[in-house]
Amino acid sequence: DSLKDYYDYAAENTEELKTLSTSFLVSVTEFFRDKTSFDALFPVLTDIIEQVGEKRSIRIWVPACATGEEVYSIAMLLSEQLGSAINDYSIKIFATDLNPASLEFARQGIYSSASVANIEPETLEKYFYEVGDDYRIKKWVRDLCMFATHDLTKDPAFLRVNLVSCRNILIYLETALQEKIINSFHYSLMTNGYLFLGKSEAITRESEKLFEALDKSHRIYRRKS
Repeated sequence: DSLKDYYDYAAENTEELKTLSTSFLVSVTEFFRDKTSFDALFPVLTDIIEQVGEKRSIRIWVPACATGEEVYSIAMLLSEQLGSAINDYSIKIFATDLNPASLEFARQGIYSSASVANIEPETLEKYFYEVGDDYRIKKWVRDLCMFATHDLTKDPAFLRVNLVSCRNILIYLETALQEKIINSFHYSLMTNGYLFLGKSEAITRESEKLFEALDKSHRIYRRKS
Protein backbone atom coordinates (compact mmCIF):
# COMPACT_ATOMS: atom_id res chain seq x y z
CA ASP A 1 0.00 0.00 0.00
CA SER A 2 3.00 2.30 0.26
CA LEU A 3 6.54 2.64 -1.08
CA LYS A 4 7.89 1.80 2.38
CA ASP A 5 5.81 -1.39 2.52
CA TYR A 6 7.18 -2.40 -0.88
CA TYR A 7 10.73 -1.57 0.18
CA ASP A 8 10.39 -3.78 3.27
CA TYR A 9 8.89 -6.59 1.19
CA ALA A 10 11.56 -6.40 -1.51
CA ALA A 11 14.35 -6.29 1.08
CA GLU A 12 13.23 -9.71 2.33
CA ASN A 13 12.39 -11.30 -1.03
CA THR A 14 15.20 -11.84 -3.52
CA GLU A 15 12.83 -12.96 -6.26
CA GLU A 16 10.92 -9.68 -6.02
CA LEU A 17 14.17 -7.76 -6.54
CA LYS A 18 14.85 -9.84 -9.66
CA THR A 19 11.36 -9.09 -10.95
CA LEU A 20 11.82 -5.40 -10.24
CA SER A 21 15.19 -5.17 -12.00
CA THR A 22 13.87 -7.08 -15.02
CA SER A 23 10.95 -4.66 -15.32
CA PHE A 24 13.41 -1.86 -16.13
CA LEU A 25 14.79 -3.72 -19.15
CA VAL A 26 13.34 -3.13 -22.62
CA SER A 27 12.89 -6.33 -24.62
CA VAL A 28 11.19 -5.42 -27.89
CA THR A 29 12.46 -7.24 -30.95
CA GLU A 30 11.38 -9.34 -33.92
CA PHE A 31 12.85 -11.32 -36.80
CA PHE A 32 14.30 -9.10 -39.55
CA ARG A 33 13.08 -6.01 -37.74
CA ASP A 34 12.90 -3.08 -40.20
CA LYS A 35 13.23 -5.36 -43.22
CA THR A 36 14.65 -2.68 -45.53
CA SER A 37 17.52 -2.21 -43.08
CA PHE A 38 18.30 -5.92 -43.18
CA ASP A 39 18.18 -5.77 -46.97
CA ALA A 40 20.80 -3.00 -46.75
CA LEU A 41 22.92 -5.21 -44.45
CA PHE A 42 23.20 -7.92 -47.11
CA PRO A 43 25.99 -6.22 -49.14
CA VAL A 44 27.79 -5.43 -45.88
CA LEU A 45 28.03 -9.15 -45.19
CA THR A 46 29.30 -9.64 -48.74
CA ASP A 47 32.11 -7.19 -48.04
CA ILE A 48 32.94 -8.85 -44.72
CA ILE A 49 33.26 -12.21 -46.47
CA GLU A 50 35.66 -10.61 -48.97
CA GLN A 51 37.61 -8.95 -46.14
CA VAL A 52 38.23 -12.17 -44.22
CA GLY A 53 39.42 -13.89 -47.40
CA GLU A 54 41.29 -17.14 -46.85
CA LYS A 55 41.19 -16.74 -43.07
CA ARG A 56 37.50 -17.64 -43.28
CA SER A 57 36.85 -16.42 -39.75
CA ILE A 58 33.83 -14.19 -39.15
CA ARG A 59 33.04 -12.67 -35.77
CA ILE A 60 29.85 -10.72 -35.10
CA TRP A 61 28.67 -9.14 -31.84
CA VAL A 62 24.99 -8.46 -31.09
CA PRO A 63 24.78 -6.64 -27.73
CA ALA A 64 21.38 -6.14 -26.05
CA CYS A 65 20.13 -9.16 -27.99
CA ALA A 66 16.95 -9.64 -25.89
CA THR A 67 15.25 -12.93 -26.85
CA GLY A 68 17.49 -13.61 -29.84
CA GLU A 69 15.40 -12.81 -32.91
CA GLU A 70 17.94 -10.35 -34.30
CA VAL A 71 20.84 -12.71 -33.64
CA TYR A 72 19.21 -15.50 -35.60
CA SER A 73 18.15 -13.08 -38.35
CA ILE A 74 21.81 -12.18 -38.91
CA ALA A 75 22.80 -15.86 -38.80
CA MET A 76 20.20 -16.66 -41.47
CA LEU A 77 21.29 -13.71 -43.62
CA LEU A 78 24.92 -14.83 -43.40
CA SER A 79 23.89 -18.36 -44.32
CA GLU A 80 22.11 -17.04 -47.40
CA GLN A 81 25.35 -15.30 -48.39
CA LEU A 82 27.63 -18.28 -47.91
CA GLY A 83 25.39 -21.11 -49.02
CA SER A 84 27.01 -24.53 -48.73
CA ALA A 85 30.40 -22.85 -48.13
CA ILE A 86 29.24 -21.94 -44.62
CA ASN A 87 30.78 -25.17 -43.35
CA ASP A 88 34.20 -23.94 -44.48
CA TYR A 89 34.03 -20.88 -42.21
CA SER A 90 34.62 -20.35 -38.51
CA ILE A 91 31.59 -18.24 -37.54
CA LYS A 92 31.03 -16.86 -34.07
CA ILE A 93 28.04 -14.63 -33.36
CA PHE A 94 28.37 -13.32 -29.81
CA ALA A 95 24.93 -12.46 -28.44
CA THR A 96 24.86 -10.62 -25.12
CA ASP A 97 22.28 -9.10 -22.80
CA LEU A 98 21.75 -8.08 -19.18
CA ASN A 99 18.75 -10.33 -18.68
CA PRO A 100 19.57 -14.01 -17.98
CA ALA A 101 15.95 -15.03 -18.59
CA SER A 102 15.97 -13.48 -22.07
CA LEU A 103 19.29 -15.18 -22.85
CA GLU A 104 17.96 -18.57 -21.79
CA PHE A 105 14.91 -18.05 -24.00
CA ALA A 106 17.21 -17.13 -26.90
CA ARG A 107 19.40 -20.20 -26.36
CA GLN A 108 16.36 -22.46 -26.64
CA GLY A 109 15.39 -20.75 -29.89
CA ILE A 110 11.70 -21.66 -29.66
CA TYR A 111 9.25 -19.05 -30.96
CA SER A 112 5.50 -18.83 -31.31
CA SER A 113 3.80 -18.99 -34.70
CA ALA A 114 2.94 -15.29 -34.25
CA SER A 115 6.66 -14.46 -33.84
CA VAL A 116 7.56 -16.06 -37.17
CA ALA A 117 4.46 -14.92 -39.08
CA ASN A 118 6.42 -12.40 -41.18
CA ILE A 119 9.11 -14.88 -42.23
CA GLU A 120 8.88 -16.19 -45.79
CA PRO A 121 7.65 -19.85 -45.90
CA GLU A 122 10.80 -21.12 -47.64
CA THR A 123 12.99 -19.37 -45.03
CA LEU A 124 10.88 -20.84 -42.25
CA GLU A 125 11.26 -24.33 -43.69
CA LYS A 126 15.01 -23.95 -44.17
CA TYR A 127 15.91 -22.61 -40.72
CA PHE A 128 13.14 -23.81 -38.38
CA TYR A 129 11.30 -26.98 -37.50
CA GLU A 130 7.91 -27.29 -35.87
CA VAL A 131 7.56 -28.09 -32.17
CA GLY A 132 3.84 -28.46 -31.54
CA ASP A 133 2.34 -25.06 -32.27
CA ASP A 134 5.76 -23.36 -32.08
CA TYR A 135 8.86 -23.19 -34.24
CA ARG A 136 12.44 -23.89 -33.20
CA ILE A 137 15.62 -22.62 -34.86
CA LYS A 138 17.55 -25.59 -36.25
CA LYS A 139 20.53 -26.71 -34.20
CA TRP A 140 23.16 -25.88 -36.83
CA VAL A 141 21.99 -22.25 -36.77
CA ARG A 142 21.90 -22.14 -32.96
CA ASP A 143 25.45 -23.51 -32.92
CA LEU A 144 26.69 -20.37 -34.72
CA CYS A 145 25.49 -18.21 -31.81
CA MET A 146 26.98 -17.89 -28.32
CA PHE A 147 24.84 -16.23 -25.65
CA ALA A 148 26.35 -14.58 -22.57
CA THR A 149 25.45 -12.08 -19.86
CA HIS A 150 27.16 -8.76 -20.51
CA ASP A 151 26.76 -5.15 -19.35
CA LEU A 152 27.58 -2.70 -22.16
CA THR A 153 28.29 0.07 -19.67
CA LYS A 154 30.80 -1.88 -17.56
CA ASP A 155 32.12 -5.07 -19.16
CA PRO A 156 34.98 -5.25 -21.69
CA ALA A 157 34.09 -5.27 -25.38
CA PHE A 158 34.42 -8.38 -27.52
CA LEU A 159 37.51 -8.01 -29.69
CA ARG A 160 38.39 -8.42 -33.38
CA VAL A 161 34.82 -8.46 -34.59
CA ASN A 162 33.74 -7.69 -38.16
CA LEU A 163 30.27 -6.40 -37.36
CA VAL A 164 28.54 -4.96 -34.29
CA SER A 165 24.76 -4.93 -34.53
CA CYS A 166 23.42 -2.83 -31.66
CA ARG A 167 19.93 -1.70 -32.49
CA ASN A 168 17.45 0.28 -30.43
CA ILE A 169 19.31 0.41 -27.12
CA LEU A 170 21.31 3.64 -27.44
CA ILE A 171 18.07 5.65 -27.64
CA TYR A 172 17.46 4.83 -23.98
CA LEU A 173 20.82 6.19 -22.83
CA GLU A 174 22.15 9.67 -22.17
CA THR A 175 24.61 11.15 -24.68
CA ALA A 176 27.73 10.64 -22.53
CA LEU A 177 26.94 6.97 -22.09
CA GLN A 178 26.16 6.60 -25.80
CA GLU A 179 29.60 8.01 -26.63
CA LYS A 180 31.29 5.67 -24.15
CA ILE A 181 29.61 2.67 -25.77
CA ILE A 182 30.33 3.83 -29.33
CA ASN A 183 34.00 4.18 -28.33
CA SER A 184 33.84 0.63 -27.05
CA PHE A 185 32.41 -0.55 -30.38
CA HIS A 186 35.24 1.20 -32.24
CA TYR A 187 37.76 -0.61 -30.05
CA SER A 188 35.92 -3.88 -30.65
CA LEU A 189 35.85 -3.71 -34.44
CA MET A 190 38.59 -4.72 -36.82
CA THR A 191 39.83 -2.31 -39.50
CA ASN A 192 36.93 -1.46 -41.84
CA GLY A 193 34.50 -3.25 -39.52
CA TYR A 194 30.84 -2.26 -39.54
CA LEU A 195 28.39 -0.86 -37.01
CA PHE A 196 24.65 -1.42 -37.51
CA LEU A 197 22.31 0.75 -35.40
CA GLY A 198 18.54 1.05 -35.05
CA LYS A 199 16.55 3.32 -37.35
CA SER A 200 15.97 5.88 -34.56
CA GLU A 201 19.67 6.04 -33.66
CA ALA A 202 22.76 7.71 -35.07
CA ILE A 203 26.42 8.27 -34.30
CA THR A 204 26.84 11.23 -31.94
CA ARG A 205 28.64 14.31 -33.24
CA GLU A 206 31.54 13.58 -30.90
CA SER A 207 31.85 10.07 -32.35
CA GLU A 208 31.90 11.09 -36.02
CA LYS A 209 35.69 10.93 -35.92
CA LEU A 210 35.42 7.19 -35.23
CA PHE A 211 32.93 6.11 -37.90
CA GLU A 212 31.91 7.11 -41.40
CA ALA A 213 28.28 6.80 -42.47
CA LEU A 214 27.87 4.36 -45.36
CA ASP A 215 24.07 4.31 -45.34
CA LYS A 216 22.53 7.00 -43.15
CA SER A 217 18.95 5.96 -43.82
CA HIS A 218 19.62 2.42 -42.60
CA ARG A 219 22.17 3.40 -39.94
CA ILE A 220 25.14 1.48 -41.28
CA TYR A 221 28.58 2.84 -40.39
CA ARG A 222 32.16 1.79 -41.09
CA ARG A 223 35.03 2.06 -38.63
CA LYS A 224 37.64 4.73 -39.27
CA SER A 225 41.25 3.96 -38.33
